[in-house]
Amino acid sequence: MSRPISGLEHLRIGVADLDVAISDYRALLGTEPVRVKKNSDNTYALFAAGNVRVVLERSQGALGLTGACFRVPEIDSMRRRLDRLGFAVESATEIPTDEGAQVEGLALDPEAARGLSFTFVAHDPDEQAAPASGVTGLDHMVIATGDGDKTGFLLGAQLGLDLRMDLSNEAWDARLMFFRCGDLIVEVFQRLSEPTDPLSDHFYGLSWRVANADEARERLALEGFDVSEVRKGRKPGTRVLTVRNRTADVPTLLVEPPPPRG
Repeated sequence: MSRPISGLEHLRIGVADLDVAISDYRALLGTEPVRVKKNSDNTYALFAAGNVRVVLERSQGALGLTGACFRVPEIDSMRRRLDRLGFAVESATEIPTDEGAQVEGLALDPEAARGLSFTFVAHDPDEQAAPASGVTGLDHMVIATGDGDKTGFLLGAQLGLDLRMDLSNEAWDARLMFFRCGDLIVEVFQRLSEPTDPLSDHFYGLSWRVANADEARERLALEGFDVSEVRKGRKPGTRVLTVRNRTADVPTLLVEPPPPRG
């Protein structure tokens, strides 16, 4: 039986200066945008980054990571599911694609989704080659919460993502919940010592996969990024580094996955 959500289609990032953001994400992701649209009503740049797309949107309001669009097997089935759960949904047609078309989708009322902007689309794009010199795909999208139980209920029981792990670690000052979404993870982060607003959540950061952390660090340093030293990741076998600037206000981590077994 298929799950209601099959993957993450794209992320939305609000930016004040689209040209600057395009330059930064071209260097960060290691690829050119597949589409740039500039007009008075809708100004954005669309990047394909392995397993997900990134939409940079010029915004006079919210900046940083502002929304996530999930891919679903069948849009009418998702609409019926959301209706049964009592969610307020509306059509969302301003979902860009590589070809420039607008794909009809659904949008949740953020007030019913703990302040998060979620959309859903049945678009099935062509496979995109991973950038040769940049990231190979998204590893984690992180959501910060003040109430892990309620956010976990929203993502797992209501939206249908697969909860793989729920752990609390006082040394990390964190409760972490990991939901499988296609070939990546939606991570829920709750600070243990200083709880945030328990009534609403916010998108926090992104963790991108790279083939080699040392090479990624060298490449970005040469591009003028402020990057940390490479260090061991929390997941055994991983190596990570932090990108400290030019990410459009999105906390960003690069992770080298553990070597294949055998």
